[in-house]
Amino acid sequence: MSFEGPTGTLWINRPSIFTGKVANFGAQESIGLPFMPFNAHTTLGFSENASHTSGTLTIKDGTLVAKVALLGNYIAESFAMQADGHGGTLITEAPQTTQQPLLTQPHA
Repeated sequence: MSFEGPTGTLWINRPSIFTGKVANFGAQESIGLPFMPFNAHTTLGFSENASHTSGTLTIKDGTLVAKVALLGNYIAESFAMQADGHGGTLITEAPQTTQQPLLTQPHA
């Protein structure tokens, strides 16, 4: 599965049989897990592979577990969870930015 446009949501209803890899996941896109309740016990983790070319998102709530393979370079801190408005969980990714130091003109 590849996100091709600037926005979109991939709904995964049965993660136990989802064997695909997700590519081009970005800031205005989301992954919906309608079976996974969003509450204080829902956790989100990301583990990157050794070559930094992909990783796995793991979402848990009690005995419910979803693992989603992502192609690309991501950092764990950029993922967030929220309620999908229908009893499930929505995963989003914030854009990765590199902040450059501000340059100043020397005083004469």
